[in-house]
Amino acid sequence: MFATLVLGIVVWAAVFASPAPQSGQTAPAGAPPSLGTQHTRANVTTRSPHGNLTIPCQNCHTFTGWKPIRNVPEFDHNQTKYPLRGMHQKVACRQCHSDLVFSNVGMKCADCHADIHRRQFGAACEQCHTVKGWRVGISQIKDHQNRFPLIGAHATLQCDDCHKGAAVGQFLGISTDCVSCHLKDFQQTTGPSHVALGFPTQCQQCHSNMDTWLGAKFDHLKFTGFALVGAHANLECTQCHIGGKYKGTPADCVGCHMKDYVATNNPGHVKLAFPTTCQTCHNTSTWIQVNFNHGAFTGFPLTGAHVNVPCRSRKQQLHQRSEGLRVVPHEGLPGHDES
Repeated sequence: MFATLVLGIVVWAAVFASPAPQSGQTAPAGAPPSLGTQHTRANVTTRSPHGNLTIPCQNCHTFTGWKPIRNVPEFDHNQTKYPLRGMHQKVACRQCHSDLVFSNVGMKCADCHADIHRRQFGAACEQCHTVKGWRVGISQIKDHQNRFPLIGAHATLQCDDCHKGAAVGQFLGISTDCVSCHLKDFQQTTGPSHVALGFPTQCQQCHSNMDTWLGAKFDHLKFTGFALVGAHANLECTQCHIGGKYKGTPADCVGCHMKDYVATNNPGHVKLAFPTTCQTCHNTSTWIQVNFNHGAFTGFPLTGAHVNVPCRSRKQQLHQRSEGLRVVPHEGLPGHDES
């Protein structure tokens, strides 16, 4: 038995120690094939399941078996038609290459990724997304400069702030009217109450600034019939609309200025029975510049030398100083008390 074992070892050494025939040479007749010859034949007869892939097997596989492959395969994907960038760098090979023939794979997003937008934007995912992730910022959307450019406060929003339902929501055909998103703002506004006053829902008529609701430009003449000119143009709304009351505010002067009318004593408007149509003599810029029609109110037109005579005479001024009385420059007018 021992002699048989020794003979076997000698035969094995003789066979596998023999050099493989060189290129163009043949092994001696009857000689068993060498290890090199066997490997050469395997390379010739074995068909790679990966198609026309030319890298050595050991770059991905180990000598213990085809699976599992090496943790870090020696394969440079940058040398292919699709370099791996962003999140694709962390994806396992078989997640994209479901077929062992690695060239049988698409390079478009839709070839691997389901379109949860239901083709509302076509198949060009890269219009909004990048390989860094699905999360999209408004600044990344290149094609929103269409029906509704994102300017002002709108540029700071996320997509689903307007397109409800997130990624599966509606993106095409959404109304561009302000109230389609801001109806609650319109209904809840109380200063003034847009609903109670019957304001139009075309918000842009007053709110032309896309950055804020404040600083609205309200066309007072268009909506109320009362133009804000002169001193009225610089007033706050609440100076006329007391207590937040907007509807039913009077448009005649005494509606706001009755106290001014009653308190005026130079001349005394009430005592002299002046009309309450203030605009007859005054303008909207100041109370001081008055256009008083002397003929219409007194029956005595000022003509000739009377035109340049001051309302107050020298005698009246002296009387004021001596008696400490307020001058009433309309002596002789109906209703004037001579006593």
